[in-house]
This record gives sequence, C-alpha cells and structure tokens, in this order.
Amino acid sequence: MDSPYSLKQEPFFKGNDQLVVVAQDDFCGLNVGYECSKWRYEAFSDYLFKWLVEFVTPFSDLIKVNHANCMDIIKRAASVVYSTDKYKRRGEFGELMLHAILRELFDTEPIANKLFFKSAVNETVKGFDSVHARVDDKGELELWFGEVKFYTSISRAVNAVASEISDHLQKVKIREEFVCVGNIVDRKWEHAKKILRLFSANTSLDDVFKAICIPVLLTYESDVVKSAKAISDQFLDSLREELHQNHALFKSKISSIKVKVNLILLPLDNKEKLIKTLDRKLKGLQS
Repeated sequence: MDSPYSLKQEPFFKGNDQLVVVAQDDFCGLNVGYECSKWRYEAFSDYLFKWLVEFVTPFSDLIKVNHANCMDIIKRAASVVYSTDKYKRRGEFGELMLHAILRELFDTEPIANKLFFKSAVNETVKGFDSVHARVDDKGELELWFGEVKFYTSISRAVNAVASEISDHLQKVKIREEFVCVGNIVDRKWEHAKKILRLFSANTSLDDVFKAICIPVLLTYESDVVKSAKAISDQFLDSLREELHQNHALFKSKISSIKVKVNLILLPLDNKEKLIKTLDRKLKGLQS
C-alpha cells in the first residue's frame, strides 16, 4: 500500500509565481491573492482544511481512512483542534498553515501528530509547532522542526520566534522534545526507525543538529496587501520589497543560531477576519 503521505492536495501556492512571490534557498514569501477585489479568505481557508485530517491523524489511523469512515474521521479531526468560543488567541490555525505549506512546498512528512495526543480537547501543546521530516536530494533524512507566529506585527513575530528558537535548541529542551515526540512516533511509518535512532540519548547532538532544519512561518498584516484589490506588476514589486525587508530583519535576529533556518513569510490582509473564517469552518465540520 502506498503511504498516505504520497497523496497530494491540489496545489494552492506551488507552481504559481504570483503566489510564491519570493523563492530562495532559505526564504520564501507567499501571497494568497484576490478574488472579486477581495483577499481570498474563503479559498485559503478551504485549502487549509483539506489538510486537516492529515494534520491531526496518526499514520496508523490515516492508512485506514476510506469512504465508509471518512466523515467520522473528518469530524473527529475537527474536534481534536479545539472546541471553545475563546479562539482568538489559540495557535492551532497557525500550526495548520505551517503543516500545509511544508507538505505542499517542501515535501515533508509528519513525524508525529502531537495534537491527537492532547490529554484534553482545549489543551495547548508545548514544544515545536511542527515535527516533520524530509528526505533531501542525497537521500539523507532531515528533521524539520517548525515554528509559527500567527501575528499581526512582523516585528513582534520576529522577536518572539528568535527567542523561542534559541530556547528550544538548548540541550535539555531538545532532549525533552525528543522524548516527547519519540513516545508518539508511529512505528508503522517507514522512517520511524531512523527517526528514533536520531532521537536516542546515545546519538550526539552534534550529529542531530547537522540533520535539523527549522522552518519558520511568520504572518503579519501587510500594508501592501491591504492597499491592493488585485495582483499587478506594481503590487508584486512592492510586496517583494516588503518581504525582503522583513527577511533582512529576521536574519539580523537569528545570527547566533547555528542550525539551518528556513523563513516563510505570509502577509495577511486582516488576521481577525481570517481567524473568524477558519473558526466558522471548523465549527461547521464539528457539527
């Protein structure tokens, strides 16, 4: 049986240079686009929810999904995210964005689905915001431990994430993360043995850090995005300039970090409106 991770959703960003506005080895800048003179809240939200089941479902359950149980699986997946009206400051939607973008643009696979193993529905999960893996061009396995800041301010997002990355990479914290994730790695997943070997206390962190990449997704409300109603050459030029400025700010804050970091910038029109759209769709799937 083929891995469920070999199944790809219809691409949203990939292959579209109006939506992947900047593409560099360590940095990409994204654009959601417009429809009928409005930022594409509905289309972007629909795209994210196509990844929902995979986002929260362990590998062993994912390979059992079929036409007879798919609706139950979708409803359970929606309930796992959260069930509360106090949703404005929750981080799960940012983590879902990170998951979808990593899967689509970087061909990663989830190492473990941490949300599924929450001890309570509305509990928040500690540690890295995503734990994925990727096979590089040489056939080596990379650990993609992601961070996301679903913010309105780029400066706040940059400062917050730079501090968190440094904290997570401390020896004690990274070992704690390995224990936590190692306990829930699905043993049926094809890369499980290699991952658990890297997570072993007998493996030097020097070797582990060589295999780590930290993808960082930062959102912010963009003046360029807010002022536009359609994609044009002038819009793309202005957005690229803004994205490169924010990339430079980010690089200035992480100069002391010694592992590979890949920045993903996603400028927004209005964060609150996007959250409300996502919450409405999530509650619809839960009912």
